[in-house]
Amino acid sequence: MMARAIVGLSVLLVLQVAVLAVRGWSGGTSQARHEAGTLVQLEPARVARVVVKDREGRTLELVREGEGFVVATAAGYPVEGDRVQRLLEDLKQLRLEGVVATNPANHRALGVAEGAAEREVTLFGPDGKELARVLLGKNGGAFARRAGEDTVYRVADTLGWRFSTAASAYIDTRLTDFQPDKAERVEWLDAEGKLTFALERVVPTATASSASGGEAAPPKAQWRIAAPAPAEPDSPAEAESIVRTLGSLYMVEPVDKEAKPEHGLSPPALRLQATLAGGEKVVVEIGAKTDDDNRYARVQGKPFVVKLSRYSAERLLEAPSKIKPRPPVPAPPVPTALPAPADEPADRSAGGGEPAAASAEQPSAPAAPGSAEPAAGPELPPAAPAGAPAPNRGSEGQQAGGGDGD
Repeated sequence: MMARAIVGLSVLLVLQVAVLAVRGWSGGTSQARHEAGTLVQLEPARVARVVVKDREGRTLELVREGEGFVVATAAGYPVEGDRVQRLLEDLKQLRLEGVVATNPANHRALGVAEGAAEREVTLFGPDGKELARVLLGKNGGAFARRAGEDTVYRVADTLGWRFSTAASAYIDTRLTDFQPDKAERVEWLDAEGKLTFALERVVPTATASSASGGEAAPPKAQWRIAAPAPAEPDSPAEAESIVRTLGSLYMVEPVDKEAKPEHGLSPPALRLQATLAGGEKVVVEIGAKTDDDNRYARVQGKPFVVKLSRYSAERLLEAPSKIKPRPPVPAPPVPTALPAPADEPADRSAGGGEPAAASAEQPSAPAAPGSAEPAAGPELPPAAPAGAPAPNRGSEGQQAGGGDGD
């Protein structure tokens, strides 16, 4: 009986602890319930200003100008398209999926504490009055609460990722947009406007038709060095890669509407000028280093000074020293006649001198017809003894003629 009573009391104790835990999380009331509706009542067209703060204290301000918005904290750089309008519409339709907590002690753990929220979004009307203020918590804003209320909700969308304090989240960061095959020439000019280096795109002469009878593939254009002296680059692929970098530049963030002395753009350290097909020119100016080791830059025709990434800036600045001319191919050596060996006389007949001495041996007579033995040649007189006078060929002739000459 006693054992049964102890078990019953233990069960009651466990249940009581569970109830206290739930009441402590929910702030003393049992409000862990599903609640329909949206987080804020909002009319996006009435919003004239949006202020976004993050937990690190960074702040971004968006202000309506005309039909769109500008990033007031980024020199008034225009917001791309309707990004802010769409964001406000999504905030208006942000559905509640349930109550997570109502105890303020849990706000910090959920990332929605006052002054320490993952995102704090405040909306103002045209008259400057506050229309709404919401705090978006952890997991990209999966938890949210209205400012001035203790209840924390689980919401259907993670808008915390999109309400960023980085200007790049709202603007078009692209500075240049062309492919290498659309450019014809790229020039590097120093602070004095002097041409120091240039690349030009050259299309090789078309080749003849292929052996199979079809038309040959069109020749591929190549980038070559045009200045300071015409040359083939040691690496044509690297030359094309540099042009590709110039044609696809992106800013880190806008800096100012006008160039200031600290930007180093009057004059710039480097001016790059790309001439595109049709004569259009794209001019990029690169200035001084920024505090975060990037570079100030400006594109002609766009009034804003921006930050250009260190990687892109260094690739363009160092290109003239990286793209080297291809070394010339040495000509093959000219073959020369070898001198005659020292122990043998040279064949002078080849050089037009005296003819070579005839062989002392007499040629063999040709073989007699039908015989394997060579035919006997004419009988030759015996050789004269050494020191004997040579025979008188004239007297021999006279004797043969039958006279003595007297």
